[in-house]
Amino acid sequence: MDITSITKTDWITDYTIQWRPLMMCNYDCSYCSPESHTLIVKSKIPTAEDLVDAAKKLRSQIPSNKSAMVVITGGEPFLIKDIHIWLNYLLANGFWVMVFTNGSLSEETYKNCQTAFSNPKLLFRLSFHPETSNIDRFAQLATSVQALGASVEIRAMLVNTLFDKVDELEQKAKGIKLIKLPVFPLYNKKTKQVNPVNKSSRYLKGYNQKPDDGTLGYYSQDELETLNNYEKRDTDPFFGVTINNDVPYAADKIQLLGKNKFTGWNCAVVSRKLIILPNGDIHYGFCNNEGIIGNLFTDDITLFDKEYTVCKKPMCGVIEEIMIDKSAPIKIIDLE
Repeated sequence: MDITSITKTDWITDYTIQWRPLMMCNYDCSYCSPESHTLIVKSKIPTAEDLVDAAKKLRSQIPSNKSAMVVITGGEPFLIKDIHIWLNYLLANGFWVMVFTNGSLSEETYKNCQTAFSNPKLLFRLSFHPETSNIDRFAQLATSVQALGASVEIRAMLVNTLFDKVDELEQKAKGIKLIKLPVFPLYNKKTKQVNPVNKSSRYLKGYNQKPDDGTLGYYSQDELETLNNYEKRDTDPFFGVTINNDVPYAADKIQLLGKNKFTGWNCAVVSRKLIILPNGDIHYGFCNNEGIIGNLFTDDITLFDKEYTVCKKPMCGVIEEIMIDKSAPIKIIDLE
């Protein structure tokens, strides 16, 4: 089925603010973009107090009649010392919070966040990376946090030759919502090489993430068949969208089938989703289609003042942005 439009009306909040306080990570996954998991430099990790000060400025720029979800990603945000101070401020000042972690930090780090985890506006998202994650410890963390009252969800990465580890986690984390997502392997267009499983990607140059529809040779035929079978599964309510004005569908299926290509489309990302980088620079959407619009730490900025942007990117690689309203350009038919 060709897709000509995507709409979603049941967002939890009016705005989504994806805040990346640092890009450092203690993992080095083979499929992760090098700029998303730089080497850890402790002196460059922001303090919780600095992040609270920045959040106060952000709060002042969000109209009182509008709600906002702060999505905290990285890198690995739980590398921030006393991150619970920042989380508690956000939750106490009207923000919803969705925080992502690979679940590998110390038990004490997560224990300090119990107050935040018990807040109904805190959504806890665990990213399972089978190249590195300890399955038993990961499943225990998910179970413990859910017992505190948090909304817990596991996003398990389907990596070539490692599908069995995701299946094992699914058995050990029963009762926890688990979504299986194919990775986009790193591909060098010039050399036509894919970065292989368990190979470092931290210092790669000339590689970009690219979905494998069978042409890259990353996934085996059996794995591709498994991925294609996800087309038949029930739609997850969170990923539910409407395509072509009236057809119920799911954003994760759009991603799984490689239909997340919207070059030339009108996209409402500029009226919906903001990205804050570690240095305070702000842009709309992970795609950064409009470029940097200012800096949270130094500039006075008017947010969400456009209706849509025209997509210039070859692929929409973030599932939450696939769900943002968008429409294909109208074809002009010459009848002469």
